[in-house]
Amino acid sequence: MVLTMSSKERDWNDVKHIGGCPVCGHTDWCTYKEDKGNEDHIVVTCMREHDSEEFEALGKRGKENAQGELRTIYLVPWNGNRPQFLLPRKEKDLPPVNDQREFIFQDEHGNPTHKEIHKGAIYHWNGSDWVSGRGVRKKPLYRLPYVLEAVAAGEDVWITEGYKDADTLCGLGLCATSGGSSTTWLPEYTKALKGAKRVILCGDMDKPGQEHLEKLKQMLPLVVGEVQEISAFPGFEFGTGADVTDYLEAGHTLQDLLTLMEPVGKPTLPTYSLDELLTMDIQTDWLIESVLAPKGIVMLLGPPASGKSLLSLDLAYSLAYKEQWLDHLPIKRNCNVLLLSGEGGAEVLSERAKARTQSQEERLPTGKMMHFWTEDRDENGGLCLSREKVAAIVGAIRQHGIEVLIIDPLIEFHAGDENSQQEMGELIKVLREIIHATDVCVVVTHHTRKGGRDTQPGDMLEGRGSGVLVGAAETVLSLVHKAGVDERHLFFSKVRRGRKPEDIALQFEDDLVFRWVRDLDESDKRPARLGGNQKVKRDELLDLVAREGPITPKEIEQGWGIASSRTLKIHLDAWYEQGCLQRRQRPGRGREMEYFTPSTGGTPTTTSTASDASGSLL
Repeated sequence: MVLTMSSKERDWNDVKHIGGCPVCGHTDWCTYKEDKGNEDHIVVTCMREHDSEEFEALGKRGKENAQGELRTIYLVPWNGNRPQFLLPRKEKDLPPVNDQREFIFQDEHGNPTHKEIHKGAIYHWNGSDWVSGRGVRKKPLYRLPYVLEAVAAGEDVWITEGYKDADTLCGLGLCATSGGSSTTWLPEYTKALKGAKRVILCGDMDKPGQEHLEKLKQMLPLVVGEVQEISAFPGFEFGTGADVTDYLEAGHTLQDLLTLMEPVGKPTLPTYSLDELLTMDIQTDWLIESVLAPKGIVMLLGPPASGKSLLSLDLAYSLAYKEQWLDHLPIKRNCNVLLLSGEGGAEVLSERAKARTQSQEERLPTGKMMHFWTEDRDENGGLCLSREKVAAIVGAIRQHGIEVLIIDPLIEFHAGDENSQQEMGELIKVLREIIHATDVCVVVTHHTRKGGRDTQPGDMLEGRGSGVLVGAAETVLSLVHKAGVDERHLFFSKVRRGRKPEDIALQFEDDLVFRWVRDLDESDKRPARLGGNQKVKRDELLDLVAREGPITPKEIEQGWGIASSRTLKIHLDAWYEQGCLQRRQRPGRGREMEYFTPSTGGTPTTTSTASDASGSLL
């Protein structure tokens, strides 16, 4: 955009113009106006003192500022070509500045608001002087009054990353502005561009410059007619930070610059018609019908000591080598599996693998279809899904042709607050990044929450932390250790696609194999009550406390599906009085009583042998 003088007399102050001042040749701070009644001349106020015989001096003024600048007014012939001033000031003069590169910001009326020194300090205008700091007002879009003029006139607006680059383009007769980097762009800047016919984005050749372009490419198509971009400058390497000023100073012209423009498409929302939905042939490549499919997230919930890790290991073996999972659910096709183990290390994995393969029917033809990772094989240390860790996981998935990724347990692979919806949402995004990059199915084991809820056994709401976790899953499985019987119950708490399988009871064998026993009926799906006909062997509960303590009655209730933690506490207290257990108040909110043996925590004491250890708890 080239601004020239109109026929109406106007005073144009503190500007930059093409070709420099006709008196001193500099491109800053000299001003001009039309000479009334004399269209062949202009009146130039030169900020630098010159003894010139070429122009008629109309008068001199004395010292104007601290730098000792003098202004001389000259009557200068037009010579047939009007000077092209690019950023005319309206109504009010900006304060004088020194020779250091400074960028002046103005509001929509042309009033000065801020001054920023290149790679230096920033000031705000208090009405009479520049004051250090930004002040209470937000810094407006650079060259805002003239951007508004260009938008109203239907002219192009160029957006650069730096203020210097905006000045460079203005020197070519264009309307250019800048909001700084992607982190400093304000909603007010987008609003100022609303209704623009065309906006051209001109970013620097580095990562921040491209991030700036991407942010603007998302926002601006919503408010302007057309968006084009210049993302690279020929002759300059990416990462150097080269900008449009560097490109032009290398000898390129405006015409060269215009050839680099590329259109940016408007965001579109792909939709389906009803006819398309009705005629769509949906073919799900199931690994396990209604349970496991590529590109999905499966959540396996369970309290401590319920057998989640062993069940996930059983799933891995079955997917790799067997025809059925749990000897009940058909496996459509065998596939390569990667299990990320955050607990136990290689020794535990080795023991489980040996126990699993010791029986003839479980002997494996090859070990190439299963791969394991544990912390002691991690050269970089740490379990959290950092960017580097995610890249390594994706690489391993591609290297081994993995179709199912098992993460056990989830808590060992993140450092966020599980009760934070935002942080767990970010964790889900990481999992989806892995899925989008590899098409794997991700199976995650996750603990249920501590303390009781008024829920049925297997309720997916028992998943610990934010509901974002179970909400993102395609399938949620809930594992419950049934009180009083040597079996575990597996509930299909959530099945988003396909037909929901029947909830089942499992028998856990010594060779670490889970096997289907029966389908559950309605009585199995109600909380078991301690007392009456429900008998729970005391030695089983004492063994649970020995393994998992310190543990509260509510946690035992949740893990065993017992409805009355109050009744359970009575018996735990009785065993405490007998010397079988120890107890203490758990620190933190609620201060629940927790029970343990000397081997699981607390101060060791001598325990007596409980009478009738094999008896029933009534």
